[in-house]
Amino acid sequence: MVGCSPIFDAQERHAGNLVSFQDITELENHKQKIECTLSELSESKEQLRQQNEKLHELASKDMLTGVFNRRYLFEHLENYWESAVDQCHSLSVVMLDVDHFKKLNDGYGHSVGDQVLRDVAAVIRANAPEFSVVGRYGGEEFCVVLPNMDASRAGQAAEKIRHSIQTQLEHPYRVTASIGVASNLPEIGTYQIMLDRADKALYSAKRSGRNAVHCWSPSLENGEPSKPSSRSAPGRLTKAAQPSPSSSSSVNPDADLSNMVKELKEISLSPQTRKSETPANIR
Repeated sequence: MVGCSPIFDAQERHAGNLVSFQDITELENHKQKIECTLSELSESKEQLRQQNEKLHELASKDMLTGVFNRRYLFEHLENYWESAVDQCHSLSVVMLDVDHFKKLNDGYGHSVGDQVLRDVAAVIRANAPEFSVVGRYGGEEFCVVLPNMDASRAGQAAEKIRHSIQTQLEHPYRVTASIGVASNLPEIGTYQIMLDRADKALYSAKRSGRNAVHCWSPSLENGEPSKPSSRSAPGRLTKAAQPSPSSSSSVNPDADLSNMVKELKEISLSPQTRKSETPANIR
């Protein structure tokens, strides 16, 4: 670096110039190092941000289906619940279970079962209302949190999801789902109660034949079936009929044994029977 300054005599006349030279090589090198360090810090900051996003995704998403996992789902549900209580807003939850999933999993293999879960999750996300939270509750069960929605609108949203699963995933495995719906009625004290009611409505839908949407009603607390919010054709599988208690209680083992002994005595006393009948015939 070169510097130049004028020199004046006592009469303020220009007498010359003072020229100075300074080696700033070390200073420039130091400046370049600082700039390089700042650039590296900026890159590291961006990499750290990306890593944090990945960690957040790993911590909040279900790795198989891509929807929120159970822990993150409950965090959202708790926040929405507190907001609904404070502001007196509606809040509903939808519980969804894939019908006959165990039979599909056992019959076609776990890889097919995993793909079905991914497909179901994709259909739910594509058809769930805006601002809803979709999460995997566990196994083949999914949960959708619907802020600012009462039971009636939530039932309509659930029916749209059910119908989309039935139509879009019909081939090749005929995938259907049963759905239960519940909302934050005034007497509910916690969101766990709302989830429990949605779960009861879900199993009411399953008991009624599956592939249906049922909304919670007080009758479910007494074990009575809930009226369906919507209903399609029932699932292909049905439970085998069980014998009634009355029919099983009418059997008398002692009387049957006595009659059998009596018949054997009559056979042994009959000559014609001894000639024509063999022990195999008697058995």
